Amino acid sequence: MELRHLKTFRTVAKRGGFTRAGEELGYAQSTITSHIHALEEELGSPLFDRLGKRTVLTEAGQRLLPYAEEMDRLSREAAETVVTEETPSGPLRIGAPESLLVYRLPTILYEYR
Repeated sequence: MELRHLKTFRTVAKRGGFTRAGEELGYAQSTITSHIHALEEELGSPLFDRLGKRTVLTEAGQRLLPYAEEMDRLSREAAETVVTEETPSGPLRIGAPESLLVYRLPTILYEYR
């Protein structure tokens, strides 16, 4: 079971449709359909009823949703524990005179990147 499939599942459930979930996640509708189909295949049960343009959770989908939400929360929490305060993060602002900016900074920024 892949986390991205569960995230897709949660988003479809929240947004009520594959197209709207695709817009939110930045995926094509076919990718959303593929994720849900893979999850349904793995679990051996349909997770959504397609009622015209609406998509509603089946009973199995309703039972899975709290677990998907908990797994998402745990994955975010696990990622946060890895980041330490020693790891630099946040925006980087550089101020420099124009002559230095044009001649010296491009090389430095290229190496930094």
